[in-house]
Amino acid sequence: MRILHVDHSPILGGAERSVLELARAQLRLGHEVQVAVGRRGPFGDALTDAGVPWHDLKWSAGYVAASRVASSRELLARVPDAGQAIASLRRAVVAWRPDVVQAHTRKSQLVASLAVAGLDVALIWHLRDDLPSRAPLRAVIARALRRADHAVALSSWLIESYISFGAAPRSGRIGLVPSGVDPVGLAGLPTPWLNGEREPVIGYIGQVARWKAPHLLVDAAERLAEVTASFRVIGGVWFPAAEQSYGSWLRRRIAASPAAGRLAWQGATARPADAFAQIDILAHTSVEPEPFGRVLVEAMIARRPIVALSKGSAAELLDDSTAVFAARPDGPAIAEAMAWLVADPDRARLIAERAVSRATAFTPDAVARAMQLEYERLST
Repeated sequence: MRILHVDHSPILGGAERSVLELARAQLRLGHEVQVAVGRRGPFGDALTDAGVPWHDLKWSAGYVAASRVASSRELLARVPDAGQAIASLRRAVVAWRPDVVQAHTRKSQLVASLAVAGLDVALIWHLRDDLPSRAPLRAVIARALRRADHAVALSSWLIESYISFGAAPRSGRIGLVPSGVDPVGLAGLPTPWLNGEREPVIGYIGQVARWKAPHLLVDAAERLAEVTASFRVIGGVWFPAAEQSYGSWLRRRIAASPAAGRLAWQGATARPADAFAQIDILAHTSVEPEPFGRVLVEAMIARRPIVALSKGSAAELLDDSTAVFAARPDGPAIAEAMAWLVADPDRARLIAERAVSRATAFTPDAVARAMQLEYERLST
């Protein structure tokens, strides 16, 4: 089978890592695979390093960077860019003739819905985001999804969200295919705190965005003045158009914090293992439901106990035996959960060991096999 994955982003974020790992696993299964990327950047470089063939669609920087919270006027200004994106993807599809076009991001999904019109190719949306809150945009996405032959989603709650709104592809169903997470580098990482070799480092890892709320780690650190621990934010502002002001505020918040002496923010690392080597406990603070929460699976593989909020996919991936859930999405509740975990390393070790056994369901090869079943159902 010839499979063309489409992702608008040049940034090597969680979705892009998942696309890369799925493509590699499908190549191992014997498929012909290419990835079409909106613009050249770190994602394309990573595909090259991994030996995955890819194509630069040369979409405009403005279209690729347009914020999901852009105004109607801003969106209208991008109509010519969207037209160019549709044309370039259609040329790529006609030239390579894939059996399946699998679109992984909102912009690539909207573009693909028009780019493949009239072509003999199956279109699959890989749903990685919930429907937007703005009614007009939500309606546009629901209509575009009906043009797709099939869809899969990262989690059950995401499927339920689309179905409850009446948003479904032509197949009439949405399959469950989570992200794959390569355990190489993460499995077997030392666990210095659990081994009694250092005081705990509690960290947030990932995109710095308001809805992911890394400031709650700062709030918790300030309330844990009597707890012997340090705190770290590892990540960056991936989407400046939407989150630059939040990132600037967070930097000022950390600098002015009473806990600043044991609290640091450093940039994102190229390899997840490099980030997890620096922390002992993961703080997952998203105040909106995560479609999947790739960092949660990475923490499970790396045997890092998790403090999380029971929302979205976190509630599907974890339970009270594999994580500590904060009672509320605020600093005091998260601090309480952290204090409980730090006070009982033996319990933390047990939680981590239980979690690591669950992570085997999310290897790239397992996800590629699940995706293969969706392709086969689509062809029957």
